[in-house]
Amino acid sequence: MTLSAREKKIVIVVLATLLLFLGDRYVVSPFMEARRNLERDIADAVQRQSDASNVMANSRRAEKRWKEITASGLNSDQGAADSQMLNAISAWARDAGLPAPAVKPDRMEQEKQFRKIVYHVATTGSMRSVMQFLWRIQTANIPARVTDLQLASRKEGVDDLQMTVGISTLFIGPEPTPPAPVKPAASEGP
Repeated sequence: MTLSAREKKIVIVVLATLLLFLGDRYVVSPFMEARRNLERDIADAVQRQSDASNVMANSRRAEKRWKEITASGLNSDQGAADSQMLNAISAWARDAGLPAPAVKPDRMEQEKQFRKIVYHVATTGSMRSVMQFLWRIQTANIPARVTDLQLASRKEGVDDLQMTVGISTLFIGPEPTPPAPVKPAASEGP
């Protein structure tokens, strides 16, 4: 059977269309999908590497900070920690230009081998003085942390604030002793 020129063109167009369809279906589309997956995997790997680098940098900074704290201020008894914190609070307030603050030890909590003492400090001053006071706590060489903060304006339109701040410190205390196991009472048998 011989095909006319027109029929030959139709067969060639149909075969070319079929070839393009199969090429797209089995070559181009899988390649593009694999490429998208590879780009996504590369982006994920770059993000994981960036996260790991940040963790390492944070770890080095935390280790350095921990060494500073333990070398200059982590005490092993409550009296020394208490005295150190009270002196530091007075010095921070004086350096920031605040009047002598009212300091009240609040509570003590056990956190693994550490004990945490929380102090409530109340004072008044300008926004700048309050900011300097808080900055000194944040950058202190002793273990100190702001646990809560309340600021209120004493007079409207005047830079005169009343501040109440909770500050905690740590000291190394004895590990809590677990409670002794309770022995069941001996039961009387028949």
